[in-house]
Amino acid sequence: MNTSRLTRLFLMLAAGAAALLAACDKKAGKPVDFVTEVRPLLEARCIECHNAGLLLGELNLENRELAFKQRAKGPVITPGNPDKSPLFLVLSLPEGDKKAMPPTGHRIAAEEMALIQRWIRQGAKWPTGPDGVVRAVGTRSPKGA
Repeated sequence: MNTSRLTRLFLMLAAGAAALLAACDKKAGKPVDFVTEVRPLLEARCIECHNAGLLLGELNLENRELAFKQRAKGPVITPGNPDKSPLFLVLSLPEGDKKAMPPTGHRIAAEEMALIQRWIRQGAKWPTGPDGVVRAVGTRSPKGA
């Protein structure tokens, strides 16, 4: 391969990498919306076991007050610090680990873990009132009802 061809290939690869990094940075800087992004994930993957009826791991994710409640082992969510937030840490454990969540079924996808990580890093904003209530899939009232 001649030098000019290698240079063009390098420039194309560099341009592609720059575009990919710009897209990732743009997404990483976008504020995570609890209602449209985090709540559906908690409803689909977490609330079945972490509610007032089961309260597995001393964790109730039905609303902000309960989710941020002080537990014997400390808070499950440390706003601004996903690396000190057990909610994120248990999601990122390898599949065979006995503390990995969810314990059964499909593992949470990398994009979903990244979303939770970004949400916590951005301050874990969780509204109070009806927008902050997490219910099992299929039990949410239709909008406006």
